[in-house]
Amino acid sequence: MAVPSTPGENDPLVEITLGSYKNTARLATLFNGEPFDLESGEKMCPLQIAYETWGRLNEDGSNAVLIVHALTGDSHAASHNKDDREGWFEGVVGPGKVFDPEHHYIVCSNWLGSNYGSSGPTSINHSTGQPYRSNFPVITISDITRTIKALAEHLGIRKWLTMTGASIGGLIILDYAARFPYGLVSAIPIACAFRSGPWVIAFHSIMRRILSLGRDSGNDELYRRALETARMVGMVSYRSRGEFTKKLQRLRAELQWQEKGCSYAVESYLLHQGSKLDRRFDPTTYEYLTRAADSFDLAETHGSLQLAASRIRCKILAIGIDTDYLYPLEEQKEIVSEVLKAGGSAELGVISSENGHDGFLIEFDQLSLLISGFLGRLK
Repeated sequence: MAVPSTPGENDPLVEITLGSYKNTARLATLFNGEPFDLESGEKMCPLQIAYETWGRLNEDGSNAVLIVHALTGDSHAASHNKDDREGWFEGVVGPGKVFDPEHHYIVCSNWLGSNYGSSGPTSINHSTGQPYRSNFPVITISDITRTIKALAEHLGIRKWLTMTGASIGGLIILDYAARFPYGLVSAIPIACAFRSGPWVIAFHSIMRRILSLGRDSGNDELYRRALETARMVGMVSYRSRGEFTKKLQRLRAELQWQEKGCSYAVESYLLHQGSKLDRRFDPTTYEYLTRAADSFDLAETHGSLQLAASRIRCKILAIGIDTDYLYPLEEQKEIVSEVLKAGGSAELGVISSENGHDGFLIEFDQLSLLISGFLGRLK
């Protein structure tokens, strides 16, 4: 495939809408001839991946940076100009920031299986003319990783300078580092682990059970209320007990929320978060992506944790959050320990935050210091 002077410039700009969500991204059509083989044994042809870029790829292709979103994220990591809406990673992407378009070619793609432009349950199944919904093929983290590799080739990127992302995004990065050991110089996985442990699976299982009750009712409105409720459960795992105690205490809900059945501020906070997701996300997609996360285990993929760690040739900065109890700090310490034992290069960075797992979306000053120091040591 001929690479244009500006990678991806020939890919069309499309407007993506879902409920209250609106965004403009480029759309890469991959595997238009040869089908993409999923780990389930099923095939997809063609496959579409929505993505956004900031900056330009330099002549030797050495400045490419991949940003990987979390469970309900999208390709809009940062604004493109002063009139654009803010992105979810605005604190570290942009002029004068850690990932600077003046120096880096920054890419953020929407995962395979998500609902913000990439092929997923909300996509049209061309054989039926209807959305796939629950007929979409089962996907895994490795499937997502391999589509990112295909996008890199599409954009003319032979090796990433670095890639970073948190939570399930971090799982994708670890899988990429082990699967394509010479495809990146460094990696910065945040708030994640070598496998999805029982604690993570437990929360996802409860959320999917709630969603299945809504889906099986045959009532679309109940299915959406189920997504709202599932998100409320998720928020308990994303924040910390200390934050709830300090900020919400036993405060009473405001009158507008009491009219919706909330007695306490913590109830209205959770319902507000659930309602926000309900307005911008698809419940079937939520089920698919949490199942993909639960299936992730690098030791299982490569035969053992030792073999998996030995395949990681890039330099690793594993960042953890001291109040994260979804992917606790001990799991990032294990990443560093196993990579070092395998003869690799790894170091630990710690964010101090009262915000729990979601600290990676809040503590941008600390995150910037850790990342800038690490990238400086690569030179």
